[in-house]
Amino acid sequence: MRKILAAAVLIVGVIGFNVWNTFVPTSPEHSCTVTGKDRSWQHSKHGSSSQYRIYTSDCGVFKVADTWAHWNFQSADRYGAIQEGHAYTFTTYGHRFGLFSWFPNIVKATEVSK
Repeated sequence: MRKILAAAVLIVGVIGFNVWNTFVPTSPEHSCTVTGKDRSWQHSKHGSSSQYRIYTSDCGVFKVADTWAHWNFQSADRYGAIQEGHAYTFTTYGHRFGLFSWFPNIVKATEVSK
């Protein structure tokens, strides 16, 4: 019985963390200067996938990905519009979790006027 209870708590915890990571904003907005960007490839026994990453001097690392939860499917266009050396206000969802290489997801990027 204890094993079943422990498994149930673990499952609820994992599901709860994923819901929190998807729907809770890390901050309403981040004002950041972009220092670099790349497309990171991950390989596994199930195939390969890639992730767009944005590096900043003052806010850390972000990803740019489509998300059903926010009905946001323009990640390639958003990634292409973000330029190195420019300052942006990013609206993000999700949290940094290094163990699984999770990054906050940029769902909106607005260039800051100079």
